[in-house]
Amino acid sequence: MPLLSVIIPYYNGREYISQCVESLRVISVPKEILVVDDGSEESQASYCRELFAKDADVRVLRKKNGGVIDARNFGIENAQGEYLLFVDQDDTAVAETVSAAVTRAKDLGAPMVVWSTEHLYAGGRTAPCDTVKAAGLVDRSGIVEDLIPFMLHEKESRYVSHLGHIWACAVRRDTVLRHKIVFRSFHSFEDDFLFVYDLFNVIDSVLCVREVGYYWYENAVSTSRQHKRIADYLDNVERLELYLYSRYRELVPEERAIAFLHHAKQRILVHAVKHAVSSTPKCRGDLEKIRSKRSQSDYREAMRDTRAVMNTKMEYYLLSCIRRGFVTWAYLCYFLYRKLK
Repeated sequence: MPLLSVIIPYYNGREYISQCVESLRVISVPKEILVVDDGSEESQASYCRELFAKDADVRVLRKKNGGVIDARNFGIENAQGEYLLFVDQDDTAVAETVSAAVTRAKDLGAPMVVWSTEHLYAGGRTAPCDTVKAAGLVDRSGIVEDLIPFMLHEKESRYVSHLGHIWACAVRRDTVLRHKIVFRSFHSFEDDFLFVYDLFNVIDSVLCVREVGYYWYENAVSTSRQHKRIADYLDNVERLELYLYSRYRELVPEERAIAFLHHAKQRILVHAVKHAVSSTPKCRGDLEKIRSKRSQSDYREAMRDTRAVMNTKMEYYLLSCIRRGFVTWAYLCYFLYRKLK
């Protein structure tokens, strides 16, 4: 049985897939590379099959198109390795870091290992993305008191600068299967975050390594990087936050869970305004939904809590406008902010 299964969703990505797999081929631990062809055009599918036809480390799996979430889950079902690593078709991994990290995680019995990652821009320029600030093994107490609250915007983490990117880690396959953890989505870009969050709710330790293990290529035409209008955004993000609350209340005192829920409802309204700006032609319905949510008693109660947990001054300003009923003004201000930025 290989130590590592690398799962790569592939969709019309002949321009990138060779470089991606080459970065994985030199991983020194026993491995298998699963390229999950998610219903690519026949010419693209044929290219991929022929490229890896004689490669013992690579298996090309063909399936009906279902999107990246479905492709990742299909990869999990077909993987045989002890650990799983998820890679996007236009990105690259750092073989030395991945090999050492997975080996160390196995030796320690850690169900998960996380590493630093960097953005890779055209021309070769790089910039930090996920940075591991403190190396070592984080126990269950550290997960509950540091990493999970950090994911939920409650506090800074002493260990990492960001959590939620699935390619910033490797996870034990038996942990994923035993707890029936799968990729799923409340809207189009939360599949990574939910998978990592669900893992943190069940694992007893995570190994952190400082070295860079992954380069996230900033490709403007990649489907995984495109911003688009999301239907029923406010309802979907509300379902997401309520799900996070339902899991969090199992871990912490009720008072702390309620405080998170208040802050979550503030974020829901602010993020809905920001999404409305990104989908200007159809914003009127979004703004009406924000007004209707704000009039509900549970949202009014949350809005009275002024201890807002916002990432930027602009988000805090938007919240202040919404709290006072100036929803259209909040929209216009953020629209101008985006135009002038």
